[in-house]
Amino acid sequence: MKAMVLRRFNERLTMETIADPVCGPQDLIVSVAACGVCATDSKIIAGHVRSTRLPHVLGHEIAGFVAATGADVEGFRVGDRICAHFCVPCFECDNCRRGRTNICLALSDGNTAGRLGFEWPGGYAELVRVPAHVAVPLPESAPIEEICICADAVATAYHALHARLGIAARQTVILLGAGGGLGIHAVQIAKAAGAHVIAVDRGDTRLQLAHDLGADETVDTAAAGAWERRLGRRFVDGVVDFAGSAEIGPAAMRAVKPGGRYVIVGYRYGEIFPLPWQASVSFELDVLGARGSTMADLRASVALILSGQVRPVIGARLPLDGANEALDAVRAAERPGRVVLVP
Repeated sequence: MKAMVLRRFNERLTMETIADPVCGPQDLIVSVAACGVCATDSKIIAGHVRSTRLPHVLGHEIAGFVAATGADVEGFRVGDRICAHFCVPCFECDNCRRGRTNICLALSDGNTAGRLGFEWPGGYAELVRVPAHVAVPLPESAPIEEICICADAVATAYHALHARLGIAARQTVILLGAGGGLGIHAVQIAKAAGAHVIAVDRGDTRLQLAHDLGADETVDTAAAGAWERRLGRRFVDGVVDFAGSAEIGPAAMRAVKPGGRYVIVGYRYGEIFPLPWQASVSFELDVLGARGSTMADLRASVALILSGQVRPVIGARLPLDGANEALDAVRAAERPGRVVLVP
């Protein structure tokens, strides 16, 4: 099969012919119809994800058609449409037993557990092996080239809002990085939950899209004074930070009501978040991390897409051999939403 392969960290991917994946008894072999390109892929290429072993095939937002089924697999047939969760938990560690499979303690070992596109080969290829228990069946009407991004761009935003922030109707929330791959879907998820959404990002194009998809207010951090004027009091129930910016984050935290929550999703390796200790104590603010999602989050996210409450935002579609161009576009934040590879 054809695949885009990472041979050395900090170098470009190369198109190669490699061996087809082997289907185990509990696996599916999936013919990749589309694979999203995530900013985390650039972190893997840079060598920040220490559990990635070379040579490696990236890509963790996968949708496609079942090409083969393992001997023990039930409920799937060749030709079925699926999307896949990229986290394959061990189901045995303390976190898995508590239902927090997104932070399975064995994920990074790549043996009993692992992540598609991180420790295990991913979807920058014509075919990929997917454990059947992380596959979600899709109806024939599903927009498969769009729904591929659900595993991360939508489900991670869903997890941050529902499992960590505890989003509820009539709450007011700030979404930082609201025009990005995760943030633009968080706008829609928060609106579906009945919240009042303040979308924060940089630039008219991103903010206009956030407004078109349901944001009640928009704030441009590039507009002189606009950000500071908006944050003059503690008026929001929570913040979800998809930007991972040490410059914007502390200012947004000053807007959170006593007893509110600040949820961090975006991050930059080596950057320290300056936490306002006194205010966090005085106002009893919860500062929480949010990592990935569970299968329940993915299924709920797929349901939101199929019901029309969330529209996957695709900034561009490129062929498989355009993976390097796609990664360049993601690094430059040239397009709102996700860039998708279509083998």
